[in-house]
Amino acid sequence: MKKKYTAAGLLAVALVSCTMAYQFAMAEERAAQAWRPSQDSQLQSLDARLGEKVREFLELNELLSRQLEDVRLQQAGQQDSPLLTGNAFVPEPLAPEPAMPEPVEITPEVVAPPPPPPESPVRQAPWWSRYQLSMVVYSDTSRSAVINGRYVRRGDAVASGVVVRDIRPNQVTLARGGETARLTIGAE
Repeated sequence: MKKKYTAAGLLAVALVSCTMAYQFAMAEERAAQAWRPSQDSQLQSLDARLGEKVREFLELNELLSRQLEDVRLQQAGQQDSPLLTGNAFVPEPLAPEPAMPEPVEITPEVVAPPPPPPESPVRQAPWWSRYQLSMVVYSDTSRSAVINGRYVRRGDAVASGVVVRDIRPNQVTLARGGETARLTIGAE
């Protein structure tokens, strides 16, 4: 009789442990399924962002290749002109040295120390003067620019507290605090 109860008890324990193992496995599977959509959505958003960056890169590449082709065509038409152009530098001839005046004898009573120069107020350059806009990509699908050699889009921070507020053809508006400044291509 004892063996019957022992066998029945072992079967009951085995049944309970199987049930608990099944419930544990199902709970893990439910947790994995709940996590999978969030992981997929993150991957999809990263994929979309990557696709957007690739499109912007291709647009920049196309713009640069057009500019290089224009420069090559210009250079082909003018063989003696350099590839890089800018303000022409014309060296000025050196002026002849002035003749030395004859020494004058000065007595100690005549010499007085010069008055100190008046202090001029130190004038700082405006905050936006350290930013140079070199390129703007403006299309229906993409608006981006290159400021100080860095690729930026609307809302990007150029420096601490300085944000790209707007991008228009040939110009970018920067904001700092309550102030705004407009950069244009080629402006110093």
